[in-house]
Amino acid sequence: MKKLLVTIIFLSMAASCEAASLYDKLQGRMGLQYWLKLLHYKPNFWGHYKSITDSPNFFLDKNGKYNPEAEFYASIKAFKDGKPLVGTLKLHPQCAFPERYRFLKEIGLLNTMDAPCKDFKEWKKGINAESISLVFSTSFPNNPASLFGHTFIRINQKGKKSDLLDYAATYGANTSEEGSKFRYVFYGLFGGYKGYFNFMPYYQKVNEYNNSESRDIYEYKLNLEPDGVDRIVNHLWELYTTAWFDYYFLDENCSLILGGVLELGRDEWNLTKKDKWYYLPADLIKLIAKTKGAVDEVGFRPSIGRRLDWRLSSLNSGEKKLFSAVKSGDVISEQIGNTKVLDALIVYFDFLKHKEFGVLRPKHKKIYHQVLLRRSKFKDGTAIKKDWKRDNKPDLGHGPQKFSLIAGAVNDSSVAGIHFKFGYHDLLDNDKGYEPFSGLDFAEIGVEYNYDLKELDISHIGVINIFSLHPMNFYDPRFSWQVGLNQLFAGEIDGMGKTKWRADGGAGATFNLGSDYFRWYFMFGAVAETSKHFENSWRLGPKVDTGLLMNPTEKYKLTLTGRVIGDVIRRIKKDYYGEAVLGQSLWIKRNQELRLNVAYVSRFGSFDRSTYSARFGWNFCF
Repeated sequence: MKKLLVTIIFLSMAASCEAASLYDKLQGRMGLQYWLKLLHYKPNFWGHYKSITDSPNFFLDKNGKYNPEAEFYASIKAFKDGKPLVGTLKLHPQCAFPERYRFLKEIGLLNTMDAPCKDFKEWKKGINAESISLVFSTSFPNNPASLFGHTFIRINQKGKKSDLLDYAATYGANTSEEGSKFRYVFYGLFGGYKGYFNFMPYYQKVNEYNNSESRDIYEYKLNLEPDGVDRIVNHLWELYTTAWFDYYFLDENCSLILGGVLELGRDEWNLTKKDKWYYLPADLIKLIAKTKGAVDEVGFRPSIGRRLDWRLSSLNSGEKKLFSAVKSGDVISEQIGNTKVLDALIVYFDFLKHKEFGVLRPKHKKIYHQVLLRRSKFKDGTAIKKDWKRDNKPDLGHGPQKFSLIAGAVNDSSVAGIHFKFGYHDLLDNDKGYEPFSGLDFAEIGVEYNYDLKELDISHIGVINIFSLHPMNFYDPRFSWQVGLNQLFAGEIDGMGKTKWRADGGAGATFNLGSDYFRWYFMFGAVAETSKHFENSWRLGPKVDTGLLMNPTEKYKLTLTGRVIGDVIRRIKKDYYGEAVLGQSLWIKRNQELRLNVAYVSRFGSFDRSTYSARFGWNFCF
């Protein structure tokens, strides 16, 4: 009995040592970092690991989300035993986690027979991957979920006839449930939606972004060896069949999750590195673009709206009249021999077709077919190729955060201060890498010292400010809009240091003035303001906004904006006031800017109580 007890203890100790040495081997062979990447583990402040994957199906140990070592041993056991069946397809563990299995076997920590994995092998054969591209679609200002742009993976196939036949691997929130827009924003910000991976032909995404939403597409082909491509494809299958993540618009979004997938392709890549509390789609693009040797080439697919703008701008006045006559049905296309006009008409009707959900109106459909038939009579033409000279790649944009040193005057008082903004891009910022003349700012604060009053105060707090200034034209008469929530100096009432909270919004139209770099907008809206300095603590009224925006050179911008605000509760003469602001910015480097703002605020009928201010700032973006 004593010998039996000693034997049991000895065997238990041996098994324990073997188990411990197995995980030690994983660390000793430099495999631990890859294991942590593969399971999407992130350390917290105390150094403890937690996977950002939230689906229980992704883990083979009940504590696997929080314990990389326990998940390691559970994986070894499951790969040997062939159970439990995993994921939506109820697969053998080897087939559900092919990259996890390949990795453990390749480094010599697993020795077992391979399962057939028919489903996975057929899927992988159909994918037929040769290389990987990271794709960025520019912002779609009319959709709040797309204000920052979007990223997804393009799997480039071997021996393809067209790159549109490649596959797209997308990750996004499942927002199919009905609900209010407030619920949509709330769930998106606080992880109320689940995020899933999906696969589809690449042409479907091109059609969605390039055509239906008229968004430019940039394609960053990655420099990966065949085994790196293989790792990524294997892991995409794992995520597709077993995993979901809690989706956060500002953090664990498409780009952070895709970065965790792509960094499996090269051991030295760290594409989920965060230097701020949020992670935006352009952050992944910038990170991979500055990673040495990560990008082979960058492709560009201009949106259908951009292509149409170019076609129309290439026509002279006579050709534009002919274009208008044909599109309205006043001139039959068989009489036209100008291929520039025919090509512009084809893009125009393509634009309408996508705008009308793929179905043209009968009149337009008839003219479109006539134009296509007429264009087929000409083998060549003019203005076929276009060199898109203004390079607007997202990786070339300024940093989203901004630190500012300010000096200036308010009436006869000198002021100096510092401003800080978490993000993202305002109307005076350099548009390289961003949507021209768009604005999306959040989480901004300014602190200023008044030398005459000898007081240090918060000069303003910006919660959110959005400007969507889409130029209105005959083929896409889209409205422009603006919303904002801010605390700011109440310049229309007596006394320094008096502040108010303002919530406002408006809609109207924006027009190009002969060029895409000169715009004028006009909006109507409403304003709600509150302050302890108001007679009744709050006021509510209409507003009228207008502005002239100029970008004559790439590094210099000028804006002249005006606003009239009223109070419907009280007398118009006293309680309507106006604001006028002249802004100028000069970008001396990619992330350094000099800016001058001159503002005038006055209540109508009380011009002696006007407020003048001028502030000069040096801004550093990061």
